[in-house]
Amino acid sequence: MTGPALSAESLHDATLLRVDISWIDRRADLTLRLHGDRAALLTGFGITRVSTTLESPWGPSNSVNEVRWSHADQSDSTGVEVEMQSGDVIAVVAAKFILQEVRGDG
Repeated sequence: MTGPALSAESLHDATLLRVDISWIDRRADLTLRLHGDRAALLTGFGITRVSTTLESPWGPSNSVNEVRWSHADQSDSTGVEVEMQSGDVIAVVAAKFILQEVRGDG
């Protein structure tokens, strides 16, 4: 069963399960558990930058607070920032992003 269409707003309170980087493929995958038994995969293709903090300034949490999209620079790249409820931020710059629902936990 498929739920409502995925958007940045639908990722609020999702649980971050995994961040995978393929150096050779220049790809970043963020796997998230949504509400119920739904899961999502946010994939960046042609990544040029990935950064993250894991300091938990707001206290420990593996839940998403907010997802923000932006143009990263003068190129055609797009940036995405995943702000966690811990206060940490995962930032990815890529040529293209796809957000899709996947089965189970990805």
